[in-house]
Amino acid sequence: MTAAISLEDVAASHGDDDPSRFLAIADHFLTVEDLPAAAAALDRAYGLSPGDAALARQRAAILDQLAVHEHDLSWRYVPAGTFLMGSDHGDPDERPVHPRRLAAFWITDAPITWSDYCAMAGFSPPPAGAPADADALGRLDGFSLRQHNKIRLQYCETETERARDWHAHAGMEKIGGPVPRRSTTPNRYDRKPMVAVPLPEIELLLANLAARPASEGAPSGRRPRYGLPTEAQWEKAARGGLVGRRYAWGDEPPTRERCDFDRMGDFRLIDPRELPPNGYGLYGMCGGVSEWTADVYDALAYHRARAGDLASPTAGTPAADAAQYVLRGGSWSDCADAVTVSFRAARAQVRSQSPTIGFRLVRVVA
Repeated sequence: MTAAISLEDVAASHGDDDPSRFLAIADHFLTVEDLPAAAAALDRAYGLSPGDAALARQRAAILDQLAVHEHDLSWRYVPAGTFLMGSDHGDPDERPVHPRRLAAFWITDAPITWSDYCAMAGFSPPPAGAPADADALGRLDGFSLRQHNKIRLQYCETETERARDWHAHAGMEKIGGPVPRRSTTPNRYDRKPMVAVPLPEIELLLANLAARPASEGAPSGRRPRYGLPTEAQWEKAARGGLVGRRYAWGDEPPTRERCDFDRMGDFRLIDPRELPPNGYGLYGMCGGVSEWTADVYDALAYHRARAGDLASPTAGTPAADAAQYVLRGGSWSDCADAVTVSFRAARAQVRSQSPTIGFRLVRVVA
């Protein structure tokens, strides 16, 4: 291997099925201290040979080094490269499988919690969860925000074992008495995913992050940008480096030990970190909450991509005039068919009083 090898060489060799070649490329990049390129090569080798324990450990160690802690969140690194998107065994809008080439990005290791949202958006902390200034409140539907917060009181509280009902509007201590909790500690909202999140609330959060000073860890002149993941970013992250598998952990069917799903009658979310992470160190990619993406839903999108690779759209704030956006991952109330890494759903952006919908963020540096 020579110094002429680049990250482009890894991307261009998508059809190569020899993991030893990518291990050799990774060794070269490690020699010249190019961790992102080494991660991309190791990621490709892992996709070809996921059962190689030594390879998996080496790859995990590099991904850990590239992870970022910012805004009190853990951002996991997803290497650049080409992956196979979609499924030939799912619904028609998941077909056909097609290659997508993406630049590297970071994604939060779990869905955003209510406490994290309030801290980043400049809101008062839960259970109030309201904008601190009138200008921010004027950009939201105040009535809807209050209704969403009522739902979050029960679903998002760390120790609560189940909500009172689907919308949980009764509050914590009213009709029917208190909801069951695992302990008598003060209420906290810093572990379970935030739910009932409409896109306007996410847009306000992103605007607030964009107005903040650049973080100390950002390269000079290269300010991080934050947004919802595109469909392609979400699916690559969910796959965790595995190729052609149905779930974030492989092809084995979901169980309560792997996934928060099939709890329609429970009215309950669990902390995603109580379940194992996937190959990128991400929790709750299947089940838990269905997650917003930045892409407008198009049932024929994959057929339009049949001709070849597509460049990833820039992650960012969704367009205000679109009717429906893509949701990914399935939720705690869904069956096994809806918690695959390729299942696609859609939802109107303006209101979301569902306790099954949340989000995570991506970070890109260009």
